[in-house]
Formats: sequence, C-alpha cells, structure tokens
Amino acid sequence: MFLILLILGLHITMAKSMYTAVAGNEHNISIYDVQTGSFERSIFVTSGKIIGQPLVSASTITVTYNEGGNNWMSVFDADSFSLIRKQELS
Repeated sequence: MFLILLILGLHITMAKSMYTAVAGNEHNISIYDVQTGSFERSIFVTSGKIIGQPLVSASTITVTYNEGGNNWMSVFDADSFSLIRKQELS
C-alpha cells in the first residue's frame, strides 16, 4: 500500500510527518501518512466530481473538479487543510 500511495500522490510535509494526498472518491481527497500508510483524514472538496489527482506543493493542495457543468479548482492550505480559494477554470 505504501508504494501505491507514493505512485498515486505527491507528498506534503507537516510538522515531523510526511503525507500524501489522493482522490478518495468523486467528492473527497484522502490524506495518508507516508511512513505508516495509515489514513489521516478526508477533505470534502465538491458535490460534483473530482476530475484529477490532487497536486501538492510545500504549502498547498490543489484539486480540479467538475461541478454544475463547469470545471473548478480549489486550493487548500497544506497545514490546516482549510480552503484558501476556489475559482472557475475557463
């Protein structure tokens, strides 16, 4: 499972742990501890459908999804997992 998580997601470092983010289902992204492979939390993204794997940088997690017939992007803080911004993609 550890290797699968490394392949499917990018990593974020929080405090002393490393995490990976992957699309959990069509509405959520799942956060896993890279060292143990254990599930940490799920973040609800949309009532629509996630259309790609999350993109993780040092400070943000970006997710693209389709909602209401339009494509959107939401950016979350990688430390608090709170929504920073949501914007429609053209």
